[in-house]
Amino acid sequence: MPALRTTAFALAFCAVAALSAAADGERLTNQQKAEAFLARLAESNADPELLAKLQAAWKEAQEGGYADDFLGEALIHASADYRAALDLFEQDQFALAAAAFEKVAEGAKDPYVQAGATYQAAACHVKCDAFDKAKPLFVKTSSDLAPYTQWEAESVFWLAHCHAFLLERDEAIATLGRFLTDYADAKERFRITAGQFKDQLAY
Repeated sequence: MPALRTTAFALAFCAVAALSAAADGERLTNQQKAEAFLARLAESNADPELLAKLQAAWKEAQEGGYADDFLGEALIHASADYRAALDLFEQDQFALAAAAFEKVAEGAKDPYVQAGATYQAAACHVKCDAFDKAKPLFVKTSSDLAPYTQWEAESVFWLAHCHAFLLERDEAIATLGRFLTDYADAKERFRITAGQFKDQLAY
């Protein structure tokens, strides 16, 4: 198992660097978050087969150009309860999925699972037009849990929408401004929509 140990050491080194950056107030990239997640798994004596599978998938994601989306996919394999909640979401049972994801988040010992489940629960509430329930969850994933989720930018984007639908106009404009300023690397469709929405709210 020398190769696996070497990979784990390299990931641990990357994780330490990432956490140091976070402590200094720097926003972590999704790839840094993925490396820190894998390092945490290695340090927690996770199932060697699972760890090897995820490390191989991480290498493939890097080579395939979709490393930014790796962490969300990894959670499906890392937590059976998370996967079960996602199954409900994919069956369009959004209210049930929201409750299931919130249960996962509440019981999660791993902050990455907690953050992912919290974001997904919020997304389910949006599907149900329950913006009052989604808002505090997006607040968490855009602040305290932000270092542990690949959906940090999306959390800010959807938090702005929650403010808007709850008639909190000033908060919505400010949050959209934060999104446009702080997340220049966010997906283009989100940035275009955010800019248009901010202009609409300003009038």
